[in-house]
Amino acid sequence: MGLPIRENPIDRLNFKATDRRRERRLRDGEWQRLVEAATLQKNKYVAAIITFAVETGMRRGEILGVQWQHYMASQRLLLIPESKNGQA
Repeated sequence: MGLPIRENPIDRLNFKATDRRRERRLRDGEWQRLVEAATLQKNKYVAAIITFAVETGMRRGEILGVQWQHYMASQRLLLIPESKNGQA
């Protein structure tokens, strides 16, 4: 038989609201190492996809969802109809 619990100890904890945004910049030499590692992969497009992601700021799901119908070559624009933040 255990001891009776009179209060919930979690009630005394104070959780601060946190900003869930992530911001990470590559440090010196990381870009070169990343590209070198990507070129060693079986899939020859990995380095190009990583470069595209870094240059555009697009997320993996957004990149994988790209369709030719969303690309406007004459204007050099790419429409992202559904992004993580809910805006096109």
